[in-house]
Amino acid sequence: MKRILAVLAIAALAVTGGCSSIGAPTAPETDTLTGETPAVLLSVLDKAGSKLTEKMPMSELRPVEASESQQMLGLSTEDYEALVSQAAAATALLTTSAHEVAIVKVQDITQAATVAKKIADGFDSKKWICVMPDKSVVVISGSYILLAVGQAAAVDALVQGFSDLAEGNVGEANTFFTGP
Repeated sequence: MKRILAVLAIAALAVTGGCSSIGAPTAPETDTLTGETPAVLLSVLDKAGSKLTEKMPMSELRPVEASESQQMLGLSTEDYEALVSQAAAATALLTTSAHEVAIVKVQDITQAATVAKKIADGFDSKKWICVMPDKSVVVISGSYILLAVGQAAAVDALVQGFSDLAEGNVGEANTFFTGP
């Protein structure tokens, strides 16, 4: 019986592709970031790009609407409308790389950890047809949340860029998906 349970546990891990979300991410309760989410996102992309030897995929930057929040952020429309003040995302244009970056600003700083956990639990890291990201991460800085999905080096650079922009005022990165 123990062997059967062990085999089932291993099979479940293989099917999920290493997905995990361990509790609510840590959240600093002060804002060092300011501004509209598109501007913050552009700054994070700029800082991350300067740290990489290879360019990140070309992306389309645009605001995230409540009606598309499930597909783009993993948040239900209801959660988006109740908890988020604004969000912007950069998604890969026609490319062979799974890549998405978003900045979400919550309405109430005390809800940042809850929203980040909902993103980690609801985001579909396997939504691309022919490719899969290496890594999916959420990180919090005050009322701002970074969602970074893509190749491991790019995700790490995005997290570092977000941290640099927030002057180190970030919680622990929650890696909720690792690809094959």
